[in-house]
Amino acid sequence: GRWRAGPGRGAAGGPSAPSARPNAGCRGRAASYIPRVAVLDPALTVGLDEVTTVGAAVNAFAHCVESLYSTATNPLAQQVALAAASLIFNHLERATAVPDDLSAREALQVASALAGMAMNTSYVCVHHALCHPLSLDAGVAHGTANFIILRHALAFNLPASEGPLARLGAALGVQGSGRSDGVPTDAPTGADTVAAIPGWLGRFPLPHRLRDTGVVAVADLPRLAAAAFADAPVRFNPRPIASADELEGLYQAAW
Repeated sequence: GRWRAGPGRGAAGGPSAPSARPNAGCRGRAASYIPRVAVLDPALTVGLDEVTTVGAAVNAFAHCVESLYSTATNPLAQQVALAAASLIFNHLERATAVPDDLSAREALQVASALAGMAMNTSYVCVHHALCHPLSLDAGVAHGTANFIILRHALAFNLPASEGPLARLGAALGVQGSGRSDGVPTDAPTGADTVAAIPGWLGRFPLPHRLRDTGVVAVADLPRLAAAAFADAPVRFNPRPIASADELEGLYQAAW
């Protein structure tokens, strides 16, 4: 097959790339795909529509989040992921509101490449395990799948990832709820970070539920959950997943 880098995939920073075939998702991964030189030109992204821009950015953001709390995480991946996530969180709205703002688009491009580097030195988790069947089997655009699933995957992993998610919130500038273990503080908790994500996503006109995609039926969810449970990222999730039933529950929450 033929492979090419796509927006948000992070292919500029690692050994994987999506297929050029429609709905084929990411099925290319080899050391030979690692580029000697990656050219990031924000002018090439000015013509991207808002849905593609946001979906690509949220995909990269999810790479950051999962690099932080994957069981294969490491200090290098964490620092790179925090820097990339902050760029995305703080520049995406500007890039969509003023599509020809090259500074905002450059920030997103750099963030995408950094997120790919973080992901490829750690690994993704249940979020991407859920997104892969939605794109490969159901035909949901990968960016849209990421957009819908992100809040649910974060909430699911919060009990096992309080520390990493609190660090993410601090990097994003999330306001703390005011108390931590009974002590007044402005520092965000992991729960504060999770609570902030729906409001951020709510600024953008993508489907917020699986039913709104028009291509996923309730009857599809058990089959998609079985495919997600068989996907490798499940094994790197910080919260152990015992069965496909748990993943079907996440799909139901996103329905």
